[in-house]
Amino acid sequence: MNLLYCAPSDYSESPFETCANLMAGKMTVDVPLDIEQFLGCKTPVSWLEVAADRLPELLVDHAQCEKKAASSAMQLMFRYPDDEEMAKKMSKLAREELRHFEQC
Repeated sequence: MNLLYCAPSDYSESPFETCANLMAGKMTVDVPLDIEQFLGCKTPVSWLEVAADRLPELLVDHAQCEKKAASSAMQLMFRYPDDEEMAKKMSKLAREELRHFEQC
């Protein structure tokens, strides 16, 4: 498949190493059907080629997305302080996203 997907539990190496191995064809990733259906199309090979040539920029952008996801989770915790169940889930999500940020 021409689609890149890594579940959070797949981060046994740095995102840079994972992307480099995918681009070099050293590993493959099976994309769950529901993700492919959600996206509606496969990632064009031309995009993958450009991304491979500009990997440092792609990783900086990805790191910013990880920080934003953590920030959004924290904002929800503060916006709804009485919702303990949501606070626990958002706290866990914020920590997970910050761990991803640290790997970038």
